[in-house]
Amino acid sequence: MENWNLAMGLMIGAVVLLAVYFLILLITNHSLDKDKRNSLLNSYPYQFYQNLSIPLRSLLYFLLFAYLICAVLGGLFFLVGSNTSYQSIIGGMLAFSMIMLVSGNVVPLTKYKIHILLNMLGFGFISLSLLCFCFVSLIPAGIFYPDSVSLGSQIIAGILGFLMFASLFNPKLLDWSKMEKSEVDGVSYYEKPKVNCLPLYEWVYLISTAVVLLCFIINIIIA
Repeated sequence: MENWNLAMGLMIGAVVLLAVYFLILLITNHSLDKDKRNSLLNSYPYQFYQNLSIPLRSLLYFLLFAYLICAVLGGLFFLVGSNTSYQSIIGGMLAFSMIMLVSGNVVPLTKYKIHILLNMLGFGFISLSLLCFCFVSLIPAGIFYPDSVSLGSQIIAGILGFLMFASLFNPKLLDWSKMEKSEVDGVSYYEKPKVNCLPLYEWVYLISTAVVLLCFIINIIIA
């Protein structure tokens, strides 16, 4: 618990960095011509980057990786610093999931096998880490300090973890490569569907990592 002040500072910094990242991403995307804009509902992260200038793209990469470093270190200081093997395992899984999600964010779909593998690992491990955290007070020797983990944070983690895990069985995740057919004056066109679950999940899960950090921050404040 002696590392909690450092953990909270890092996690707050991480949340701010991700918020700035999304603010710049959405503002720059909206500034593009309408036919070049992307949507979080159906566009992969690399598609947002490819229409931006190199300086802007570099700035977004910097913010994203700075977020990753602060988030991973903050989460590890919060969990591993509790001096139990169980929480250290949770911290390791959470850190791994964040690394996978951010790596999948920057790998283009031209390397689709790597892209999908990174994100699926990220989806799975963050779900598992939250479900494990939900039961931390029920595991023998799971908590070194009895009052260090609040019941509220365990409930929130459990709900998030369950919803994330259940969402992985969505059959529409397998439709990531499908395009929608439309006709104009007898000519057929293929375009992105309005909602594509795989890129949507990539954005939602990235945002969910910040939600997890906020949950930990609240836990530190009220514990």
